[in-house]
Amino acid sequence: MSRSHYKKDVSHLTSIDPYRLQELYSIPEGPIFHAWKKLIAAGQRGAKDVQQDVAEAIESLQRWQEMRVEDERMNNIVHNGNTGEHYRGPEYLGSCNPNKL
Repeated sequence: MSRSHYKKDVSHLTSIDPYRLQELYSIPEGPIFHAWKKLIAAGQRGAKDVQQDVAEAIESLQRWQEMRVEDERMNNIVHNGNTGEHYRGPEYLGSCNPNKL
């Protein structure tokens, strides 16, 4: 297995920092990048030890998961004219007529 998706041509660069790596590997902004940045230098930045950096990376990834749930919840909002927006929870989705969505 060549793992060519991990290999990037950086011959044109004199140095590489986390922001260049983010660009090279298309790491998304936000919690995933924050966690990744913590992990690549865990315990090496002076202020925090490895355990603290890993804990904060985990918190960032958990926040990313929470954001996916929030986005899904937003996708389950029904816009129904005069009465505004109403959340369609799983119990609603299982019992409704799909022709009325």
